[in-house]
Amino acid sequence: MSVKPRPDEDRFLEKIDQRGEDACWPWLGAQNRDGYGVFTYFVEGAKKTSVVSRLAFEYFTGRAPGDLYVLHSCDNPCCCNPKHLFLGTPLDNMQDKMRKGRGAFPGPSRPARGSRHGNALLTEEQVAEVRRDYVPRRTPLRVFAEKFGVRISTIYNALRDGWKHVEA
Repeated sequence: MSVKPRPDEDRFLEKIDQRGEDACWPWLGAQNRDGYGVFTYFVEGAKKTSVVSRLAFEYFTGRAPGDLYVLHSCDNPCCCNPKHLFLGTPLDNMQDKMRKGRGAFPGPSRPARGSRHGNALLTEEQVAEVRRDYVPRRTPLRVFAEKFGVRISTIYNALRDGWKHVEA
């Protein structure tokens, strides 16, 4: 006797925490390394994986995103609340990212520094700890790299030019 799999729609909806009408609805399932929810489902017997914000937008609004991006007004990558999702072009996505200070080259009104920078791998607290505890020629950079799960070059940059706003 075989067990009939649950419908994809049921599996999808049970992984969304629909907290309230205006609150973020976090995805409770798998996420990619950037924090965006991902969902695997089947189309005509073929396995497909998609970012859940795209699926949530289509499911709750009835409109397919097509070639457009699904952007988050809440800036929470795992949010599935359709009130927080809107469509945009790749340019809209880049401008939204820059406006929110997450771009590699943020604008003058809101520069992204430290952990708010889109490419940051460390927090201000971790950088302060490295600067405080590092002893040249006695403490290998590898120790900090392993502790924080980053490359040695990331630790080196934290000690040198990067993170100028952080004091030990």
